[in-house]
Amino acid sequence: MVLGHEAEAVRAALAELPVTFVHNPRHAEGMTTSIQAGVAAAPADVLGYMICLSDLPLIEAAEYDRLIDAFREVHARDPACIVVPEFEGRRGNPVLFAAHYRTAILAEERLTGCRGLVQRHPEHVVRVPMPTDHILQDIDTPEAFAALTEREPGKAPR
Repeated sequence: MVLGHEAEAVRAALAELPVTFVHNPRHAEGMTTSIQAGVAAAPADVLGYMICLSDLPLIEAAEYDRLIDAFREVHARDPACIVVPEFEGRRGNPVLFAAHYRTAILAEERLTGCRGLVQRHPEHVVRVPMPTDHILQDIDTPEAFAALTEREPGKAPR
């Protein structure tokens, strides 16, 4: 878990969970710096990296498992794979990158994530159809949170 804004509050909220925390002192510069902090802290022998955004609260464990299973299957034949979830033709998150991209992720200069990396390697991108639109439900504003609460009252984070 890469921490930046409100780091101590997040750490306290997750204190009971088996989570490793990584501090990103550059978090205010953009999302890419958090991705880079997480990748830099990952063990050297990993197969890849799942870039999970904290503002996608509807994604369920089974959906993460579906993406991990797809990544493992594809990685066996393409160690440079990038797995992208999609719902009805729309790409979402989280995205999984093979460890092959470690150096490229750490060198990425765009501060809005790794979309450019996906665009530069279309021959290695595998789209995984998802059963729900949870991968698209990015909650960035109070209005989006209110809409989520109305749509999914039992699943909205508190």
